[in-house]
Amino acid sequence: KRLEKKRQEEQRQLQEKIAQEEKERDRKREEKLRRREERMKHREEKRREKRLEKKRQEEQRQLQEKIAQEERRILIAQRKLESIRLLTELFNRAKVVKQQQEVQRLEEELEQERLRQLASERRKKEEEELKRKKEEERKQKELQKKEEQLREKLLRGLKKRKYKEEEQHREELRQKISGQKLKSAVVMPHT
Repeated sequence: KRLEKKRQEEQRQLQEKIAQEEKERDRKREEKLRRREERMKHREEKRREKRLEKKRQEEQRQLQEKIAQEERRILIAQRKLESIRLLTELFNRAKVVKQQQEVQRLEEELEQERLRQLASERRKKEEEELKRKKEEERKQKELQKKEEQLREKLLRGLKKRKYKEEEQHREELRQKISGQKLKSAVVMPHT
């Protein structure tokens, strides 16, 4: 009976072990299936993410293309606007240049007129100066002539006076001499 019991116990333990091993195999199989499913899910998720990324990139590319086209249109519009502004500015500058040229021409004419007037005034002044110098020279010559005439008159007067004085002196000498002769002539008979 004891042996029977022991054998039954061993059989029960063996069955438990087999059941446990079967359970472990089932668990491992399930674990393997679960991991496979996870890998598949993971791969599917990656594929889905790739598709989404590709779609996102395509949308981004299309958006960038639209933005680039819009920017080109804006740039063309800006260039046209800038061209219009430049043309307007050029026309305005051309007007200004023409006005400046006209102003410059008028200024040059005024300057030439002013220079002509200055030259005319200078000529007049030079002529007046020349007249004044000639007049001064004439007056100087007249003065010199008068001075010479006065000098000659004075010299003549001096010469005349000197001559008179000399004549008077000679006369006095003659008279003295003739007076002495008379005296000696008078004294002589008495001796």
